Amino acid sequence: VEEYCALRVLLPSMETSPEHVPFKLALCISGRLDELELQTKIDNVIGANSKEDNSIHVLLVLDTRSNHELETGEKDNMTEIISRVSKNVSAIKSYTDHVIAYKFEQPEHPAVPDWYVRQVAAMKGNITTHRTNMEHRIRRWASAAQCYDHILEREVDVGRFDEVMFLQEAVAVLRPVRSIRETVAPDTPDILISTCDPWKGALMLRKAAKAYFHEPLKAVFMDQRHPRRPHPNQSRFEGKGVSVLSSFEKLPLVSMRPEDSDEEKACLDS
Repeated sequence: VEEYCALRVLLPSMETSPEHVPFKLALCISGRLDELELQTKIDNVIGANSKEDNSIHVLLVLDTRSNHELETGEKDNMTEIISRVSKNVSAIKSYTDHVIAYKFEQPEHPAVPDWYVRQVAAMKGNITTHRTNMEHRIRRWASAAQCYDHILEREVDVGRFDEVMFLQEAVAVLRPVRSIRETVAPDTPDILISTCDPWKGALMLRKAAKAYFHEPLKAVFMDQRHPRRPHPNQSRFEGKGVSVLSSFEKLPLVSMRPEDSDEEKACLDS
């Protein structure tokens, strides 16, 4: 929490266009229920965009099993976790009535292609450790991929969204984030990602959603030519007619997972 507050103070104020055009946003949050951070998402995304005739639709794609249960098979008592998160979900409803929760059980031991294992092992060694990390990463991507399907389902009822935002469950949003057209003007990219990890969160024009949500799993399972990266990055969109801007200043996201802190700090310091 202290690191979150410190980072928030250090960030410069965000300049937005004085001319606001109301928009319809689909915000999809995916991951595990027991790691769900909602307060900064409520404060800096849902609340920040709930006025001025905007329409905010929140989709929660969550696995109710904890990491402990996924790794050991031992059932967790989720009563306290559900109670705590329910209070935050109720807070969402004070800003928008469009809140839908979907249960998605992430694959416990997803397949990891051999070429992917060899690539990571060549860079970092210790195949066993990194195979476990890669399984965790693929579980996250599988969960995120559900977002696009549910966005399509919602559009049947409410019409096409103007913009889409994706956030992993444990990611904190350090400052209010508005429409991508206001956040990055006048040369608005199709996708705005945070600097250190393009797959922990993004803000995008609706037309880029399919490419964004499908690309991680496609890169791992269908394309073996991707060079020297332990996970797909923004270069994956080159040649696909999708423009990407990477900016921590414009999309300030940090993971609240302790195991992510060292890698993320090193990235932010570089």
